Amino acid sequence: MKIIVYGDPKAQKRPRFSRRGKFVTTYDPSKSDKDNFLCQVIQNRPDQPLDCPLSISCKFYFPIPKSISKVKRQSMMADCFPVTTRPDLDNLEKFVLDSLSGIYFKDDSQIFALSSSKFYSVTPRTEIEIDDARF
Repeated sequence: MKIIVYGDPKAQKRPRFSRRGKFVTTYDPSKSDKDNFLCQVIQNRPDQPLDCPLSISCKFYFPIPKSISKVKRQSMMADCFPVTTRPDLDNLEKFVLDSLSGIYFKDDSQIFALSSSKFYSVTPRTEIEIDDARF
């Protein structure tokens, strides 16, 4: 199953805490990003979340920076050019897995293989491929 979400890839943000008198509350600053992500992903969801071992492959395509020279921009547009800047790859993975958990699969503990990569592209997007490993 292949899922493509257009737009800049988002990373999982750290939970935030706020104090209200004697009480401390926790909130997720990524909630609105996850909601927007799910709006694009929800159309292709399975009837029931998968309940088997899964292999997931994620490719994150970021927009080409405007500060790049024209020559380098042309080479970036011609082939897949790797991204070595922030956000970190593990935070991008966490965002995708947390967003899809409960909708595409029951829990992210079912994932036995995970591969991911970051590239520059003219069309920023996130490509997710979910393969079930039913023996």
